[in-house]
Amino acid sequence: MCKATSIIVISFYCFLNAFGSKTSTCPAGFYCLQNTGRSGSFNKHITPIPCAIGTYSNYGDGFCKPCEPGYYTMQKGSASCDPCPTGSMCKVPDRNPELCPIGTYSSCIAQERCTPCPLRTYNVQAGSTHCIKCPAGARCDHNASSSFVNIPANAKWAQNGVTIAGGHGRGNATNQLNQPHGLFVDDDQTVVIADTYNHR
Repeated sequence: MCKATSIIVISFYCFLNAFGSKTSTCPAGFYCLQNTGRSGSFNKHITPIPCAIGTYSNYGDGFCKPCEPGYYTMQKGSASCDPCPTGSMCKVPDRNPELCPIGTYSSCIAQERCTPCPLRTYNVQAGSTHCIKCPAGARCDHNASSSFVNIPANAKWAQNGVTIAGGHGRGNATNQLNQPHGLFVDDDQTVVIADTYNHR
């Protein structure tokens, strides 16, 4: 392993031009080093170095700072960091935002973490900016990613009711459902079933 050389962070850097060396302020998005190297040596030509991904610098700072929590940058030489968009979280400043997992949400920008859905709410999509109120007659567990309909054990079915997922594929009758997708119980206890792939 190599031994590190002495490095001093400065807010000015030197560059050579036709008239000799000149001093200038370190630009935004860069840091400036004066590397003393071996004893007795000095580098006259110092070039600003771009800030690493996940860090930034202001004009004249001469050093890079990590992005604040909830902010990120995926570019070298950044003069600022971007706020994490709604529906996502930025846990690490040098990575792209992550979508909020199902059962959580983020309604504000610049969030480091997503918030779990409150009691009696849920969501079913990653990257949500809000949670959905649990429908009447349904149960939503804490941190719910779906709602559950409670059908009583003594529920009675109508004689001309609907056959749900009979197991024989698509049916020709209007009361047959091929692949039920969702179930909702209305306030007046009407059961509504969403079906897929049979266009009903």
